[in-house]
Amino acid sequence: MQLTQNGSFLPYDRITIERRSATDTLIKSDETKQESDKQPVQNAFWAAGLGGYVKKAYVALTINPSDIFNLCEVSSPRTVTLDGRESIVLDFKPKEGVQIDPEKSWIRQIKGIVWIDVADKALVRIEGQSFQTEAVGNNPAPEALNFIYQQQRLNTGLWSPQLIRVNSAGNENLFRGLNWDAWFEFSAFKRFDSSQSEMKIAPPAKP
Repeated sequence: MQLTQNGSFLPYDRITIERRSATDTLIKSDETKQESDKQPVQNAFWAAGLGGYVKKAYVALTINPSDIFNLCEVSSPRTVTLDGRESIVLDFKPKEGVQIDPEKSWIRQIKGIVWIDVADKALVRIEGQSFQTEAVGNNPAPEALNFIYQQQRLNTGLWSPQLIRVNSAGNENLFRGLNWDAWFEFSAFKRFDSSQSEMKIAPPAKP
């Protein structure tokens, strides 16, 4: 995991990465279908918690993909091929009138795109951009994005986080005054099986 700001490590007061549950969401198969199908999208995600002081007051952010699904509406389904795998692409924007906790209030200020792997029904990537950012076309450059959540498919078929980025791009109002460009990078994932049937504990050595 790497946390940087302009090439230097950030002095965070609190950084937490924790496993959180996500709920099912409605996704659409493609534009050729007339009706939408409810399909479960990956039931858990790695999430990030950020916190720091702004004008001597402590503020916190919660970064969790499940909040995008729960607090935003999706539209314009289409399909693309990524690394030889079919993905559904959806536009998202915050729902109107929905109550959002302060640590998630940044979601109210962004719109973006979600990619979902069709075969695994797993989240591939989320890109978010502030409503205040000038339009840069359908494929904004990475430096124009304020939020990125990227996952990778392991050889085992499991999906794990690869990158979480929160970039205020100088907009202090976007992330509750936290004017950061923070990166969480993940690599070298290994799955450990600690099932009781396979775990063996050696007896203590005799004195």
